[in-house]
Amino acid sequence: MKHNIHYCSYNSILVLNPNGKLRQVFTPFKVKTVYDNNVQIYIVDEVMSTEDDKLIYIICDKAYYHHHFILDIHF
Repeated sequence: MKHNIHYCSYNSILVLNPNGKLRQVFTPFKVKTVYDNNVQIYIVDEVMSTEDDKLIYIICDKAYYHHHFILDIHF
């Protein structure tokens, strides 16, 4: 299920599911990547937003675009 994820503050994001339910997720939170059937789990320490509203996850002091990760969240 595809969620819309939006920047809220340096320590939280807002997640909107397809049914219109809204949830605020606070750091630290887990995300995962899936490349070539290899799943890796990462901890997001902080979130940022670029000038053109692209969401950035800070993981181990490095910045990554959020679309490289899957946030496994249930409502």
